[in-house]
Amino acid sequence: MRCAIYVRVSSDDQVRGHSMASQLDACRAFAVQRGWSVADVFEDPGFSATSTNRPAFQRMIQGAADGCYDAIVVLRFDRFARSLEDWIVIRRQLQRQGVALVSVTEPIDDSPMEPIFEALHGGLAEWYSRDLSQKVARGYAKRAEKGLHGGDIPFGYRPGISSQHPAIPELPEAAAVRECFALYASGTVSMGEIADWLNERGFSPRSKQGKERFSKASIERLLANPYYVGEIHRHGEFVRVGLHEPIVARDLWDRVQGQRAARAHRPRAHTRDARRARPYLLSGIGVCARCSGPIWANVNQQKYRYYRCSARSRGEVCVARSGARADHIEREVAGLFLDIELPDAWQDLVYELAGQKSDPAIRKSETERLQASLAKAQRALFDDLVPEAMARQQIREIQAKLRRLTPADGDVAVAAVEEMLSIPRLWPRMTEAERAAVVKASLAFAAVDTDGATLGAFAPRPHLEPLFQAMAMSGGKIRSCDWRPRSDWGLPNATTFERVA
Repeated sequence: MRCAIYVRVSSDDQVRGHSMASQLDACRAFAVQRGWSVADVFEDPGFSATSTNRPAFQRMIQGAADGCYDAIVVLRFDRFARSLEDWIVIRRQLQRQGVALVSVTEPIDDSPMEPIFEALHGGLAEWYSRDLSQKVARGYAKRAEKGLHGGDIPFGYRPGISSQHPAIPELPEAAAVRECFALYASGTVSMGEIADWLNERGFSPRSKQGKERFSKASIERLLANPYYVGEIHRHGEFVRVGLHEPIVARDLWDRVQGQRAARAHRPRAHTRDARRARPYLLSGIGVCARCSGPIWANVNQQKYRYYRCSARSRGEVCVARSGARADHIEREVAGLFLDIELPDAWQDLVYELAGQKSDPAIRKSETERLQASLAKAQRALFDDLVPEAMARQQIREIQAKLRRLTPADGDVAVAAVEEMLSIPRLWPRMTEAERAAVVKASLAFAAVDTDGATLGAFAPRPHLEPLFQAMAMSGGKIRSCDWRPRSDWGLPNATTFERVA
């Protein structure tokens, strides 16, 4: 059995001293006791389980869909989800994929009471989360009324002698904060340059997600924080003067807010109206060929459209040095669709690549039968009803049969290819918006080399993979390649191709 371990702590858990390390140790011991191999470990520090918008969680769910493991192990179910709706929907999804969700401390056996236990676990977790949120909100409100900080202590301060005493300036950081305000007030330095200035001097932000570098967004929050001028605000409203010592003078604060307001109203070429006037073909699906991070689309002051890696703005590091003109990249994207060409007997080839033609009803019935067999085999392994080696072999065989069934819709693949064969003829007459829609419907992601201003590897959506495989086999202008995105970005584990120059 291959299992994934998921551990999580919210910011409140961290304050109370709860540790991801202790969760991980307990889950590893549980896996060892069962004889399971740990295929991967996913950690979400500083994230609440009231939402599924957690980076490691999303990668884990994608891994489950890709068949990377047979079970997910958590210390408690509230580490996994604290929303009853999320709990039910995602647990059912995992069950359909043949992936078990196992708690070290809260076993749920396969009995008629299982649905009741599930509802109780999910409902209690959601109630606890809402109750805790209300208590924390009341606590923050009381602290604000006393003139004390609520939540995380800002960069530039350290905790007082107790939680009931005001924060104290951390001298090196406080000096850096004042310098950030002074640099921005000069009107000649951008937020991104201030982030670089702090990073070069070895400062790190107070990040719940463990980020070690300042970004443009974190500098924007720093410059807008009235705590530095000695005020306590709650939900954007002034409450009272704080008990802590200000580290930014009032006149400097006022100059910075004036600069922020002036720059916010400065006309820019990359406004929403400008973007709407000329869609970007790779908007939302472009990734950096160097770091696999998202590519951002912009318009500069000269009104040139370009793509650039977003690493710097996110406080990350990427070796890509510059942006690339969008026109250059999008000419290659257009060529990708204008060069669609297949041999005469392409239908048989596509059927062969997609899987043999079969009745959808029969295929659905077989899938459901295999999923039921898989669940039965996994339960037998969990309960030690059959020898371990025999159970594992049976599970592997069933999973292999399911994987062969999944892409076996040759009818869908042929219909998709027939639509795509008309694209070269229609492309010149399409609007930019129509072309962008075609690209997004056809590609899962496309890598952009911003230094070389070229389109790198791309991955088609599953229903079009046979098309590009057939083109690669026919010796045309497409070939398969070995480029793979970094696993921590959660991009689909798909076959990639590239254009032949």
